[in-house]
Amino acid sequence: MVYFAYLIVATIVIVLSIKISDYVDVLDKNTKLSGAFLGGIMLSGVTSLPELFTSVSASALLRHPELCVGNVLGSDLFNLVALSVIILLNAKRFAKGRVSKSYRHVSLIVLVIYALLALNYMGLVDLGILHISITSVLIILVYFIGAKYLAIADDVETDEEMIQYQASKISNGIATESVLAKFVLTGIALIAFSIMMTVLTNEISNKLELTKYWAGAILLGVATSIPEVTATLRLFRLRNINIAVGNIIGSNLFNFLILVVADMVSLHKDVYVTPEFEVIKLMIAGVVATVMLYIMLRFKNKKTQVFCSAGIIVTYLGFLFV
Repeated sequence: MVYFAYLIVATIVIVLSIKISDYVDVLDKNTKLSGAFLGGIMLSGVTSLPELFTSVSASALLRHPELCVGNVLGSDLFNLVALSVIILLNAKRFAKGRVSKSYRHVSLIVLVIYALLALNYMGLVDLGILHISITSVLIILVYFIGAKYLAIADDVETDEEMIQYQASKISNGIATESVLAKFVLTGIALIAFSIMMTVLTNEISNKLELTKYWAGAILLGVATSIPEVTATLRLFRLRNINIAVGNIIGSNLFNFLILVVADMVSLHKDVYVTPEFEVIKLMIAGVVATVMLYIMLRFKNKKTQVFCSAGIIVTYLGFLFV
């Protein structure tokens, strides 16, 4: 019964995440914000809400920050795998599309955050300010550097007509004055069902005798990544490659900020505890996949994108079965 309940709740979270993304598009379609800002910061932030609330509830309510760490690292890795599959299925479209150079810098910044986590786990950076780890403070500083690059990632031309066309389709039949109210209500429902999914994940991990890290990486990480994948697929179909890539990279960067929030609300157990083997594997796989993403963006040609995309997928399979 708990497995069926998990599937139902996960499906609801996915639907709500897609709806709230649509409402953001409607609310912002008439602004002068750049497409890169919408994809890299606004859309990625919205589609990361499930990761945020499931991780916070895992740390604050269930007192299992291990679920949070597994969720964040697992979601980041799965996002890159999903992007790789989408690129392989749309090889010609990706090769012709233009992607901002700023995303390369953001991928390097993500690697810096992985390095900070590694230093913490090795005991080299494990100081605390009250009950907040110095690692959280450093992640915040690094995050804002990455967010700056995302905000200025408008050095390529995107198909603004297609963006407006998408927004008009989404807003069709929705009264403008009711969008904000629907956005708020959908957000509240998303929070509630995200917390429910965390509780169900904890029950499943206990039944299957899974470690909390593994349950977070697979059960939470994959389910909460579906909104990013859905939005990216939609943007690829609209040939807005720059925004699609920005959505994934922005989500991966934002997800690390979730660790900071979890660290602040987790008063009973340190989020950055000595990791189990699953977390070490997740971090290694995440670093390898992010490096391959950087190479794919730096040397953007068909051979490189096929090699790197396949490499990211193999890396994920290695995490699952090694």
